[in-house]
Amino acid sequence: MSVFCRLVTVWALLGAAQLLLFSSPSRAISVRQCQRAEVDKNETLQAACRQQERAARTHMPSNASVFFDAGAVQRTKPDPSAIKPVYFPLCLVDAHRDARYCKDLSVPIFKRQRLLVHCLQAFAQFADEHQLPYWVIHGGLIGWYWNEFLLPWDMDVDVSVLYADLAQRYQPLHGTVFRGRYLFEVNPNAVYRQPQRSDVIDARFIDRLSGLYIDLTAVSYDAARRGLHCKTPHYYAPDELFPLRRANFSGAEVWVPHRALDILAREYPHYEDRVFHRGKRLFEVKFGETLYEFDEAAQRWRRQAPSA
Repeated sequence: MSVFCRLVTVWALLGAAQLLLFSSPSRAISVRQCQRAEVDKNETLQAACRQQERAARTHMPSNASVFFDAGAVQRTKPDPSAIKPVYFPLCLVDAHRDARYCKDLSVPIFKRQRLLVHCLQAFAQFADEHQLPYWVIHGGLIGWYWNEFLLPWDMDVDVSVLYADLAQRYQPLHGTVFRGRYLFEVNPNAVYRQPQRSDVIDARFIDRLSGLYIDLTAVSYDAARRGLHCKTPHYYAPDELFPLRRANFSGAEVWVPHRALDILAREYPHYEDRVFHRGKRLFEVKFGETLYEFDEAAQRWRRQAPSA
């Protein structure tokens, strides 16, 4: 083997080693630890995180410049009416399941969580196989921030995508059945980008055995606000989202926003002292009176006995 070939081989091996070291969610300092270092003002850990960040390989959608291109949004259609009917049918007795596959009317929470984790893992593999950019958002991002698992009271998982990616990369996969079980569908009303509170889900990854699903909402560029927004609308600065970070979430390799904590603190200000700060541990679940306490040593939420 020539000296040149040996140098090329060594360079390739070093590059592969660097990719494995800095792209893995199990690296020495996790993204979640770095987020908490900012809250706890841990300057030593912050410095280590910054050094790791400079060396890490981070993810950026190939067409990331699209949200600075107002012309890209012009491919959407003007909405003839302010409110669109909801496209995805919801089960009347369980709003977090698709009506077409809502066979068992009652699903215990522990079984629901297990099925939801399987659905999340399948979606992550589906997206990786087709090289589809996305990021975890809303309640799922809270769960990831605390211990990289779904919150024990979560009923669904939300992810977001760029509208350009939805139109160009997700749309051709409409109607795909993954592993013979999971159906991927794109809402035809996704082309209407005006903010509303009705038909806001742009695509869905559905478990046909249980009716549980992963919701996808697209974000479009707003030239007036110089940011991105979904139809709900939630607003994001581009540097809050990108470059995305690779992370582990309930056993799935997923993408999370670059500045996840900033997004959560703004989106859930009334939970800030109880969820994002590390002092109080109790959180009252909004759909009941159950209280959960976060066990720092075990890195898990524990259900508290009701008070007398």
